[in-house]
Amino acid sequence: MRNQILHIFKNDLRQFWREIVLMLAIVATYGWHASRHAEDSGFSVSDIAFSFSFQILSLLVPLSFLFLILRAVHADCPVGDRQFWVTRPYDWRQLLASKLLFVITFVNLPLCLLQVFLLWRAGFWPPRYIWGLLEFQLFWIAIFFLPAGALAVVTASLGQLVLAVLGVLLYLIAFGVLVNKIPNMGVEGTTDIPWWVTVIVVYAAALAVVLWQYARRQTARSRAVLLGLAVVGPSIFAVTPYRTIIAHVYPAPAAGEQLPLQLAFDPAKPASLKGGYPEKNKVHIFLPLLVSGVAEGSKVSEGGILVRIDAANGLHWDSGWRGGRGELLANRPRNNEILTLDRDIYERMKSVPVKIHLTYGLKVARATEVVRVVARSAPFTFPGDGRCSFSPFGNNEVVCLFPPLTTQIILLSAKSEEITCKPGEDQKPLPAGTVAYGWVWQMRTFGLNPISASALELSDFGELHVHNIRGNICPGTPLTIYTGWQDSRRFRSNLEIGGIHLEDYKLTDLPEEGGGFGILAP
Repeated sequence: MRNQILHIFKNDLRQFWREIVLMLAIVATYGWHASRHAEDSGFSVSDIAFSFSFQILSLLVPLSFLFLILRAVHADCPVGDRQFWVTRPYDWRQLLASKLLFVITFVNLPLCLLQVFLLWRAGFWPPRYIWGLLEFQLFWIAIFFLPAGALAVVTASLGQLVLAVLGVLLYLIAFGVLVNKIPNMGVEGTTDIPWWVTVIVVYAAALAVVLWQYARRQTARSRAVLLGLAVVGPSIFAVTPYRTIIAHVYPAPAAGEQLPLQLAFDPAKPASLKGGYPEKNKVHIFLPLLVSGVAEGSKVSEGGILVRIDAANGLHWDSGWRGGRGELLANRPRNNEILTLDRDIYERMKSVPVKIHLTYGLKVARATEVVRVVARSAPFTFPGDGRCSFSPFGNNEVVCLFPPLTTQIILLSAKSEEITCKPGEDQKPLPAGTVAYGWVWQMRTFGLNPISASALELSDFGELHVHNIRGNICPGTPLTIYTGWQDSRRFRSNLEIGGIHLEDYKLTDLPEEGGGFGILAP
């Protein structure tokens, strides 16, 4: 049995050595290009991520993987019953094992070596991150190699595979559009169940199709199984009872319970109603809010929001649950909510008093680690095994590189008195006592490069409008870093705003200036 597996493997090697050499050349060029840009640009995100040649190589590498898998499968094609290998004394298990050995040797192994090389060139010791590298391999197998194999075993030629891939891409676009139309979907913590059920069904079907094709060569039935997934996926999301899940994930507080966050409507009229963003047949309503109770070293995330408006003329409007956005932090007593209404609904409600009911799904998290880091002109370390460096171009841009660890969110803050950057000619010094915040998203990237890059900057200055948000961390600036976030609780919070007129809070649509919560409601 082992000799037959090796015999088929050697045949494939002799037949496809040109494709293998080309693929290895593409992978090597990508690795050289990525490591060279990291050195020459001083870890500049723009130079690495947005280089045209780098984007082309990032596309060619997975395409070369896909082409090699296709060639290996189609060499002994499981579609039909007139293939050469059917007339040979081949056992389908040995044939499948030889194809798996071929893919592991000439696809998985080069990918692994590429990632080890990029880790080493970035200054990280690869053996420390062996589990992260294994997770990369599992991710590529699940997301790319297994689906590619499933498409290859039900197609008989390159043309058929190209059509199948285009069909999958169009389906994924349509799937995203349809899923976003499902009512009450998108609230954080409520899509885990349908997502994992869909993932299990898809991968089980893909694995079954590969085994079925090699064992029985029932191409029509295998294609029917794959086409059936196009209906199963959206159906799982469509039948999920999101409102029931939301009520469970974000329970209502007990009567008289003291919440870790208090929200109130700010009766003072906004100083300016500029800052909306143009949308066809949409109107944006700005609601100023007062925030209290957020403890130092904590953050409150808006997982979702439900808006109901009752007008004095008897009209009612319900947005349904929508995903939230934004974080509430300490030292931020003011925030806002921006509602997006259909223009016809606004016109019918704008001139009469309305009562607005806001129901939030909120999540409180606390940082378990708080450290102080001083930005230095020389490369310096950062929590999460990060390595940070100032750009050599003198614009005070700091970029941090992270190895393949668990995803984590890092919050950094600095007091205005400690920021060492001098204001520009068109800037005023920050008022004393101002606390500036910034976020670093240490994401576990499952792309070709195991290194994730994040800019280190302060972007949240509260109500202050700081035009130049870059270049605000200079050598010598001490930063307080909050990491190791742990969820403490989830709850629903209700806020009622009565007796206001929508037209008094209508935004003048301009390019969005950012800040605050927001909800997009049909």
